[in-house]
Amino acid sequence: MLFYSSKMITEQVGSDDRFQEIKRVISIIITDFMLIAESEKYHHRFTLYDYENNEDLEMIAEKSPQVKKAVFRLMELSEDEKTRMLYESRQKLEWHIQGREHARGHETARIIAKNMLKRNRPIDEIVEDTGLDCEEIKNLQNADF
Repeated sequence: MLFYSSKMITEQVGSDDRFQEIKRVISIIITDFMLIAESEKYHHRFTLYDYENNEDLEMIAEKSPQVKKAVFRLMELSEDEKTRMLYESRQKLEWHIQGREHARGHETARIIAKNMLKRNRPIDEIVEDTGLDCEEIKNLQNADF
């Protein structure tokens, strides 16, 4: 359920990263089996965060320093919209930086692959050394010759 809901959210974000325009997502799941065996209800409503369940959350947080840190951060972000917006902006920046680093790494791998092709190295060796897939290496080979 969470996978499909997440997909509906991510599909709303285009290349211009308009996260503030994401609309609420509602999933209706119809099954031909009992989804929750412990319940005889035919209708359930779930949210990603249960605001009435703070005691359970705090109890779980006490068991692990990592979880405690995450719970503290969640509570902090939930209380203050400005803090949450700053956090989200920082997170977006980190994603953009990671994307750029990935693109640079990919371009470096392509350069290495071209050099290996010039030295007539086998394609399977180039795949292993660069992490590029066989199809991309063949395309590089065809482009150069």
